[in-house]
Amino acid sequence: MALVAGWAVLSLAVASAAADPDARALFASAAETAATNDNTAQPATKATLQARLSRPSHIDTFNTLVNSLASTDASTAAKLRSQAGFLGTAWFRRLNYADNNQITGKDFTTAIAIHLSLPLRSLDGTTCGCSYILNADNAVKHINACNKFAKLDRSETFQTAFDSIMQEVYPSASIEGTKPLHGGQKRCAAYASIPVTNSSGTTVMDPITGLPKMKTIIPDRVVRGFCDDLVKNGGRYIVDTVIVTPDLSSYAADAAKTPLSAAANAFALKYRTYNEHLKQGDKLLAVVCETYGGLHDSIKTRLIKWADLIKKAGTSSGGTTEFGNSLISMWQRRLSTALLRGRVQLVYNAIDKIAGVPARTNTAAFRITHPVQIARELGRPWAGW
Repeated sequence: MALVAGWAVLSLAVASAAADPDARALFASAAETAATNDNTAQPATKATLQARLSRPSHIDTFNTLVNSLASTDASTAAKLRSQAGFLGTAWFRRLNYADNNQITGKDFTTAIAIHLSLPLRSLDGTTCGCSYILNADNAVKHINACNKFAKLDRSETFQTAFDSIMQEVYPSASIEGTKPLHGGQKRCAAYASIPVTNSSGTTVMDPITGLPKMKTIIPDRVVRGFCDDLVKNGGRYIVDTVIVTPDLSSYAADAAKTPLSAAANAFALKYRTYNEHLKQGDKLLAVVCETYGGLHDSIKTRLIKWADLIKKAGTSSGGTTEFGNSLISMWQRRLSTALLRGRVQLVYNAIDKIAGVPARTNTAAFRITHPVQIARELGRPWAGW
């Protein structure tokens, strides 16, 4: 029963897509559009849908759905557990207009389609640059895994949102490595040169020189002028951000059973990479999250600590604590929205590159269709989930 209820709640999003003329082409065939036009009942607006999905009962239902599907295939279960994470459903909520993190109707509809694993029909039968032939059902998963698609924009979108939080905590802090308003990305300077190791942790030797192979590590951000319980007295935060996809074959088996398993593995790897090479006064801040919403517990702890700093500052200056108490929720929505935008943009870029059509301007090319509609178009009865 929980399974059916969960899908019913989430499928509200698909029905609401028709409320947005730009988004309607994403889901509906010509026949479906005509049938919709004949229906006098008006679908819910995006704002109404967001309000419904933000109700605690719906979030609880979604979490129940995740656990109900834990016995399905590992890839599906891993994705659903990630979606139940700290940032998984926060973008469903109505966003604070002052927070400057609105979601367009097109992006909202696209994100819902990815969230529900609906097929990407515009990529069905196309060939990726790696020579893999895509089908509608596996396209998103392949895009997340394939090295033919640069993931820099996705992680940069998320990192920029995280930058804004650090700047709110310490407005005077200096953040090196941020992207300027105009021009290319300004990378941080090389931090250290370290030996290359294989998957078992053994140092890889150069067959010609007989010396260890070396690689340079470059952090995403270097933050100065920040002061909390970890960084004090002129110390620096060395920030390295990674977004890991838990339903890939290398993570799925563990991630299907253990929430945040993929994030934990990525977090441990970052610390192994940096720990022995950190300079005096520097602290590594590994900002690790999963593609679909899981956020490593260490970052949640940081957010709580930073919100507490602001609350204490407000109390000592005679201000109220209401703003501090709402910070966690506001930051959660902001990071969740940034993660969503990165997911959507990665898919848009793939459609532009593989299908050869501009996904942002030609919505008909980005044709994601609900399985119920596919069954109807093929003249088959709907067999259920």
